[in-house]
Amino acid sequence: MSRHLDLTDDQKEKVRSILEEDKNRRMELRSQAETLKQETDGKILSVLTPEQAAQFQNGKNRRAKRPKR
Repeated sequence: MSRHLDLTDDQKEKVRSILEEDKNRRMELRSQAETLKQETDGKILSVLTPEQAAQFQNGKNRRAKRPKR
């Protein structure tokens, strides 16, 4: 990017800082999303019968094995 835009050293440092902050925020949001997903799954499982819970878990396992987009 810096070559394409012909950034100054100061601009390069500022862009690096912005990208690092973005990376950290994305990691934090992923963590929060995973926690929310686990909480939601727990709530769903609490209302299912054991048979339904097994089907739910099997569906989650199948979805987890699918290639990511």
